[in-house]
Amino acid sequence: MTPNKEKSSCATALFCLGLTLAVFGAWANALNAPFVLDDSINITNNLTIRGFGSDFAPWYPPDYTSLSGRPLTNLSFAVDYALWGLNPAGFRAVNMALHLFCAFLLMGIARRTFTIEDFPAFMRQRAALLAFGTALLWAVHPFATGAVTYISQRLEVLMALFFLGALYCAIRGWQGKRTFLWHLAAGICLVAGAGAKEVIAAAPFVLYAYDRVFYKRSVRQALAASPVLHAGAFVGLFILMALVATGRQAATAFTEVSPLSYALTQTQVLFYYLKKAFWPLGLNFDLWWREPAQIAQAWPFVIMTAMLLGGSLFLFWKKHPAGFAGAFFFLVLAPSSSFYPLPDMAVEYRAYLPLAALAALTAGGGAWLLDKAVKGRWFFVWALIVATTAIGLMGVTIARNFVFADAVRLWTDTAQKAPHNPRAHVNLADALQSLGRHDLALGHLEKARELAPEAVTVYGGLGWAYLELGEIDKAFDNLEKAISLEPQRAVLHMLMALTLVRMGQKDAAIQYYEAALKLAPHIFRARYNLANLLLEKGQKLDALKLLEQVVLENPGHAGAWVNMGAILFDMGEFEQAITCFENALEIDPQMEAALINLQEAQKALTLP
Repeated sequence: MTPNKEKSSCATALFCLGLTLAVFGAWANALNAPFVLDDSINITNNLTIRGFGSDFAPWYPPDYTSLSGRPLTNLSFAVDYALWGLNPAGFRAVNMALHLFCAFLLMGIARRTFTIEDFPAFMRQRAALLAFGTALLWAVHPFATGAVTYISQRLEVLMALFFLGALYCAIRGWQGKRTFLWHLAAGICLVAGAGAKEVIAAAPFVLYAYDRVFYKRSVRQALAASPVLHAGAFVGLFILMALVATGRQAATAFTEVSPLSYALTQTQVLFYYLKKAFWPLGLNFDLWWREPAQIAQAWPFVIMTAMLLGGSLFLFWKKHPAGFAGAFFFLVLAPSSSFYPLPDMAVEYRAYLPLAALAALTAGGGAWLLDKAVKGRWFFVWALIVATTAIGLMGVTIARNFVFADAVRLWTDTAQKAPHNPRAHVNLADALQSLGRHDLALGHLEKARELAPEAVTVYGGLGWAYLELGEIDKAFDNLEKAISLEPQRAVLHMLMALTLVRMGQKDAAIQYYEAALKLAPHIFRARYNLANLLLEKGQKLDALKLLEQVVLENPGHAGAWVNMGAILFDMGEFEQAITCFENALEIDPQMEAALINLQEAQKALTLP
């Protein structure tokens, strides 16, 4: 290894270490944050991630969820579940690691780009440092919390990993000797990205934009120069279209808003993203941007968007490096922020990858401007500004992750910033009820009912709250309304069963428990409660079968072991009963019912 290469390798290692420390420092306080929002559907209640059977269930994510048609993300959750069960810290650590790898790829892309002849000599000489500054600003930006801290948005992070991986490998192929291998790797990234999120569809266009700006090739020349790369892009797009064609995508069109109204609204959303990119205070986890813009409101934003887009197109046509940054920004946002209406018109995690272009413009453009202002002394001023900015961004990210670390704190923050958001009030009520504060939850649920009078989650939450507060009639009425709105939601049937038990209608409760288990067989609490009701009716064999399933799925359920033991004791199976009671005592050594029953079973076993 030559001295220059050795020096370059050491610098790269130090920069990678710096990024690692920065990412860990910014996200360490978020590791133990709870699952939130779609995490319950995508992770805790997602049966397809519970194992790798002969049917390879993780490859077939549940329909009509944010994982639908995105099998690779679902598969990554299955691997997480196999490693650490339902511990959110494990899932979030993987998100952090993926985010860090994205930062490494961005640094590699920026370093190789800043060495191209299009840039002034002083920038080419400091390409590695400029690249580190780009990656650092992007890696610690608070915008990333929406994609990294919110576990379900691994969709965004995984897509970004394959997107940046494809671009990095393509550049290596264009600049190096092993073009075929690097472009084959880029093609694999494009194919894999199709299983992560649909935004990967923008990647082939970004690759061509890079080729045109920095290598000055036309479309025909680009296709001829990189056949393997573009073959991979074609295969990736074909797979993506096949997944979309299944008709089970989460991102179905929001038919209540026309494409034109949606596009007008996106001009406002675009400037919200830009504002928060450069002044990231007041971020909101769930914006609930549902009101489409009218031309009278949106015209100033339409004009400013047209100017930005027109300027980017002009620079792209002139093959200026800033033209590529503009193309990257607009192309990556296009699938979600153009004409295809989505229910959530704005969510901050959509700016996760486009922010990389702004980071590169800030780092590179800042160096260029400083060189003009303080010729020859730009480096120290630039380094000071970047370091100060990164520390400030990191501080805001840590504060943002502090909010994420507690469900009540997160949803209180969200509801305060978007009081018109019924989903925020419902989730805040849910978090409060998890702490036993059903009285406080009622106020937020009533507010949510005002905002969304036909939302099933509102009536389900009210039913739960009134049940816990002992107002059984109100609980019944609200749960009846919720089930009429969405009869396929298993948890509603379970809550109704609990309500009916309190009303003394146990036969009706059995029917609701059976309905809940038919809809969601994994709810062991419903199975356990149903077993107890059947046991009261004397149906011991049916109860025993249910309890066997409970302990199979949840071996730490001491109550199920005791009840199994009691049934086996009554059946004269004393040895099996003793085993059940001993299992219960391993879980809870002070469990009185298990201790008494164990003694009785041991006595019975010794009798002639």
